[in-house]
Amino acid sequence: VIDLSVVSPELEYLANDADFVIIEGM
Repeated sequence: VIDLSVVSPELEYLANDADFVIIEGM
């Protein structure tokens, strides 16, 4: 997961959520 917490906590949350969806879809 790319650390975007410095840029925006929301972006970090979306990135983590996307990774979760990708993992669940496999």
